[in-house]
Amino acid sequence: MSRTIDEGRRAFFKTAGFGGAALLACLYGGRHEVAAFGPEVIRQDEMPAGYHPGEFRDFLQLLNKRGEIVQITESVDLKHELGGYLWAYEQKGKAVRFERVKGATMPIVGGLYQTWKRIGLSLGQTGTFGQKETYGLFQSAMARALPPAKVPTGPVKEVILKGEAINMAKLPVPTLFEGDGGPYITAGAGICLNPENGLYNVGIYRMQVIGKDRILVWAFPGSDLHAIYKAYEARGQELDFAVAIGVDPALFATAVSKVPTNVDELAVAGGVRGKPVTVVQGETTGLLIPAYAEVVIEGRINPKERITDGPFADHGGIYKGGPSPVLKISSVVHRKDPLFHVILAGDSLEHCTASEILACFWGQNILDDLQAKFPGVKDLHLSWHGGTKKWVVVSVAGKQSEKEPKAIIEEIFNLATTRYTMLPVSSYLRTAILVDADVDIYNMKDVVWAVGTRLADCVAIGEEKAKGYELRLGLDATKRLGVAESVYKRTKVTPVKV
Repeated sequence: MSRTIDEGRRAFFKTAGFGGAALLACLYGGRHEVAAFGPEVIRQDEMPAGYHPGEFRDFLQLLNKRGEIVQITESVDLKHELGGYLWAYEQKGKAVRFERVKGATMPIVGGLYQTWKRIGLSLGQTGTFGQKETYGLFQSAMARALPPAKVPTGPVKEVILKGEAINMAKLPVPTLFEGDGGPYITAGAGICLNPENGLYNVGIYRMQVIGKDRILVWAFPGSDLHAIYKAYEARGQELDFAVAIGVDPALFATAVSKVPTNVDELAVAGGVRGKPVTVVQGETTGLLIPAYAEVVIEGRINPKERITDGPFADHGGIYKGGPSPVLKISSVVHRKDPLFHVILAGDSLEHCTASEILACFWGQNILDDLQAKFPGVKDLHLSWHGGTKKWVVVSVAGKQSEKEPKAIIEEIFNLATTRYTMLPVSSYLRTAILVDADVDIYNMKDVVWAVGTRLADCVAIGEEKAKGYELRLGLDATKRLGVAESVYKRTKVTPVKV
């Protein structure tokens, strides 16, 4: 599958200006380069009396009380201008609520899940909260999964549109980036049944509006929905599909997780929130839909029909597109006063941080494999922030030899054992960095320091592909064996309060 490049090429990377912190500056240049993306601490008093964690509107009220959501009252254009506002306020750490959107009858909210603290607050978590805590939360939720509670009707069915009343142009679906090929739903939770086991699958997918009653639903090859498409296509069947927008945080978090396909994700969302998700019967499909969602779009997908979507500003700040099945819409239901949730795509904080809920599953998969083979591996951080490809930092204590780091790096890129639906590691991971246990693997400033002072080796793995030669880099930034600890001693000052 891959081959280690020759010593001459590896020497080139070590001597041609690609060493140390300079290499990381090239890889992770931009606004994320020295940021910390690790776990955050949530105090008990940050959960005020009367707050109901897991409720979408309660979470918005909490953000408002904390001064973390900006109200935009002037009219904003859906094409490009709204994306510009979201990007500008993200730099200030703010979510945004747009009260007046040109051509639309409902407000838009965006930038909600920019940090681990926000995600933790939305789910009612306290104490340290990050990737590891999220993984633990989902393991517990799967063990105590709660099937959804069906009720006769709910707020989501206060307005019901069918037939000629369906017009996607009346929903505030934005064109966020200048190069986007059209308006995209970016925070829609796609709901369908897995035909192999009859269990509910929920996921967040990019969905391009291409007509008054048609949207494209992209599913990347490593997703559960991609496998579901193939299963329906093999049966010669269409599938009922619903898109829920403005769902409760527990359902949103479940939608971006990698819960195994043999577990019902509506039930897992109930386990995450500690009580069943309230659902109603779909208006025109056989699906159960969240009763308290803001908007739900229903229809059927013929998995044999494909139209290429895009361009779409995706992870890493580059444009993508791909063959996507078409959802023929049969109904749109929503509250009387709906809010339309939007995620700024591309290299935005919300897009990246929310995606790290998925990363905690894939990262744990890689960590388990490494720890089974290398006892010195202590921890791992798989990040979706920075660069056009993802990166991983591995904490190592007590390496056995100077050859071991290279073996660890090659194991990462060639990983074949997976417990979750997962792409080959080499297809999405571009860089692996090994550091000692005294380095904070969640803080790129700390990692940059380690590479700049301890870089011992650069392992480059190349692979010939149809589109050209692709390179993966492994950086061994661990202390050399046999070197006095004083050589690696970090400077520090006595902390004082000011």
